[in-house]
Amino acid sequence: MRTSAVALLILLLPFSAFSQTTIFSSGDAGYFLYHSDNLLPITEDEDISFHYGGSVGVEMPLSEDFMVRMEAAFFRTGTTTLFDNILIASPPSFTITTRSATLVQRTFPVDISLSPRTAAGLSYAAGISFAYTNRRTEFPFQSGMDPFIDAFNSFGIGVNGSIRSMFAVDDDGRFLLFGALKLRYIHTVLYEGNGRDLSGYTLEYFHGHCSVGLAWRLW
Repeated sequence: MRTSAVALLILLLPFSAFSQTTIFSSGDAGYFLYHSDNLLPITEDEDISFHYGGSVGVEMPLSEDFMVRMEAAFFRTGTTTLFDNILIASPPSFTITTRSATLVQRTFPVDISLSPRTAAGLSYAAGISFAYTNRRTEFPFQSGMDPFIDAFNSFGIGVNGSIRSMFAVDDDGRFLLFGALKLRYIHTVLYEGNGRDLSGYTLEYFHGHCSVGLAWRLW
């Protein structure tokens, strides 16, 4: 038993010199620099632009020179496009009603990135991203019936890059406040269309967002 404990201690000693695992969470808000849905007729009057959400993650030592950062997030975006419908009751009289069609995108990205180890509060990271997306569009009916709903799910891959600055808020340096800027590009590779043919549709986007959050160093 003592031999096993000594062997485990010997294995952990090289890592203990630079081990500093950190868990973190943040609130996020950002802007789409490009979104393929902005080329569609439904976004002709109102582009998909801003999004908001949050994220949680962990950063662990990978070697003496690099940290690995794993982050799971959620963000929501969408648009509401107005339509003016002219309904002719009995010529020459008519009435004008206004309806709205809504498009909502809910995305759950996971980022895995590498960050060079640094003693300074400023760090940067880059890596790969995976994203699961639910896209839902609702078109109202003229007669007041339930709206027509067009929804499907998709899975995409891409890349990410970020810059982060952290500040200790306690004397031990274990609790930190941080701000970050991240860029992410996603291209969808798989669609779950519930029997629909989505071969002519492409979902891809490039966006950036700012994050403000809290972090806790475990050791």
